[in-house]
Amino acid sequence: KVTGIVEKPKEIIDNALHLIGIYLLNKHFLATLQETPISHYHFEEALNTYTKSGHVTFLETDKKTITLKYAWDILDMKDYLLHNVKHSISPKAQISPHAIIMGTVVIEEGAKIFEGACIKGPCYIGKNVVVGNNALVRDKVVVEENAVIGSYMEIKNAVMMQGSTTHTGFIGDSVIGSYSKIGAEICTTNVRLDRQTILPEVKDNKVSSYRTHLGVIIGDNAIIGARVTTMPGTIIGNDSFIGPSTVVLKNVADNTKYYTEFKNIEKERK
Repeated sequence: KVTGIVEKPKEIIDNALHLIGIYLLNKHFLATLQETPISHYHFEEALNTYTKSGHVTFLETDKKTITLKYAWDILDMKDYLLHNVKHSISPKAQISPHAIIMGTVVIEEGAKIFEGACIKGPCYIGKNVVVGNNALVRDKVVVEENAVIGSYMEIKNAVMMQGSTTHTGFIGDSVIGSYSKIGAEICTTNVRLDRQTILPEVKDNKVSSYRTHLGVIIGDNAIIGARVTTMPGTIIGNDSFIGPSTVVLKNVADNTKYYTEFKNIEKERK
């Protein structure tokens, strides 16, 4: 039986279980929900009240559960989906005989894999995706339709959403939104120098990602200039503009220009 629900406990509770948010509710609970004052945790408070009736039971599982609370949770969802895919290459995909395909890989129709490209599964390559010459796609990558992975790009354990484009560089442990344009020589640093857990900032608070490897989260329609470097766990908002040769040290809000200023020094040469 469930004896109570504690939302956001401030300290560890002995013998408590983690509620993963899957419910089977009856009509009697709805009456309790209606009587509970509206608040941010309206549902949880009503559920806690209803447990006092003695009619709430639970099922326990030791399997890893998937939730979507933070943007980097998309990486866990991606891993779950890739774990269940079967190797499939569309006959309508154009794959160079000089490309290397290893492991479980799904390549959809219209995709183009150029000479020297290497794809190490499990990976998913969507419709009309382009993987350029000598690009390396490895370790659980999902690339959605109409995206472009440029020549000599390395992309590892990442999700790249539809319509986004890249040139050369490295993208690791990252989520790239839709229709973003990423310039040449991007570098998403994904490990702290001290190798500790990465703590992204969310709503002005540092939160644990429970990851020692986490790159960048980039929203939709962002424009990233050439030679940009991002620090581990940084978040770049929708419609943002990152100037060339910039080091992104902190989060960038939506619709924001973020760039390093350079001074041109001109001297007459005698």
